[in-house]
Amino acid sequence: IAWEFMTYYMKQSLEDALLLYVPPDPVMVNFKVLVNHLDRINVAQGSCFVDVWYGAYTGDNSSQSYAFNVDNGNGQGGDTNATDEQQNKAALPFAGVRCLNGMQMVDTYRQNADAYMRYFEEDETWYLRGNLVGEFAQQFDLRAYPFDTHLLDLTFSLRVDDSIAMFNTERMHARLIPFKRDSMAGTNWTVYDPRICAMEMSAIRGGSSSGRRYTQCKIAIPIARKYSHHVYHEIIPLLLIQLL
Repeated sequence: IAWEFMTYYMKQSLEDALLLYVPPDPVMVNFKVLVNHLDRINVAQGSCFVDVWYGAYTGDNSSQSYAFNVDNGNGQGGDTNATDEQQNKAALPFAGVRCLNGMQMVDTYRQNADAYMRYFEEDETWYLRGNLVGEFAQQFDLRAYPFDTHLLDLTFSLRVDDSIAMFNTERMHARLIPFKRDSMAGTNWTVYDPRICAMEMSAIRGGSSSGRRYTQCKIAIPIARKYSHHVYHEIIPLLLIQLL
């Protein structure tokens, strides 16, 4: 009888513990992207050169200038990263952002030893920034050449499982620097405003990350080939040759 009572008591205690435990909601990470420059679109290689800034942050303050120019409440100025102790806190929600289709690129903030992560004690909010410069892998479909259009992709992912943090779909923004638009991509392409075209879940298979899921943010930059040169110098001469 004593054994049955202990078994019943342990079972009830376990059930109560499971019922009382409610996993916390994932932290919602706001995200913004600013394309500074776009060039060297290489259809043969499947790549393009991009200079892009991004900011990932929690809370309501989306200002990079504010985040990196004021004291963070812990006696640290805007040129100082969050301390190791702060970064190791459970409050660190996203542990970094990675670009999935980068081929050869550098983050200039880290390369130049500039501050890229700030933590604010008063409201426990984070701000992470990056400036990625380099080659990004792309896919091109040339079946409509020379009237072809493409979407250049910049795909970002959080470094933690989606049970811990997710991109906030309601606070995601992407844009070009307006006065640089006409000089982007050289003389052969027209570049249009970027847009966020997908939110995807990516299941990682194999290794220690097997079974985990990560949120992704895909920025699409529409481009269209300027076809007048190709029409006058390629298509019309070919038609005239065929008529002869």
